Amino acid sequence: MKIKILILGPIMAGKTVLANALCDLTTAEEYHPTQGVRIVECEHSYALDTSKTEIELWDTSGDHKFESVWPAFQRDVHGIIFVFNSGVPGHISELLLFYDYFVTQSDLNNHKCLLIDNVKPGRGDSSGHAHSLPKQLAPLQQKRLNIKTEDDILKREFNQFVSSLIRSVQQSSHSVLNIL
Repeated sequence: MKIKILILGPIMAGKTVLANALCDLTTAEEYHPTQGVRIVECEHSYALDTSKTEIELWDTSGDHKFESVWPAFQRDVHGIIFVFNSGVPGHISELLLFYDYFVTQSDLNNHKCLLIDNVKPGRGDSSGHAHSLPKQLAPLQQKRLNIKTEDDILKREFNQFVSSLIRSVQQSSHSVLNIL
């Protein structure tokens, strides 16, 4: 089974660091913006199934100059991880634009989305207090953590998220088979 997950969010939110952490890749210390998309593949085993599940993480650019390729990103997607830093001005409004296009306009279920507030030391809000999010984002599963320093928590949350996506795909497959 192959699962396609988009990683979306504003510029410099930590999307590439997230993809690298989830696939046990190293991250460069200096910032290099993603150009369009970078697809990272990794395999994971889950308690739901003895076989390995291939995961395609689509590490997308947060730059709106790539909007013309958003329909290609969206094709055959199983889930979305939104990454942002609530302490950075403009990240929440950018996040709403991505949410509107990739979830609201495509009718993707909110349970197929994970929202990560990537709290970065020395940048944005380091007070430990979460900013209130717009009501549109309230139904999403939300986690507030530092991607670089809390990778054990990140991987546990990711495994739970992927397990729910696998169940959803399996249920959809069974429903189609029952109809046939």
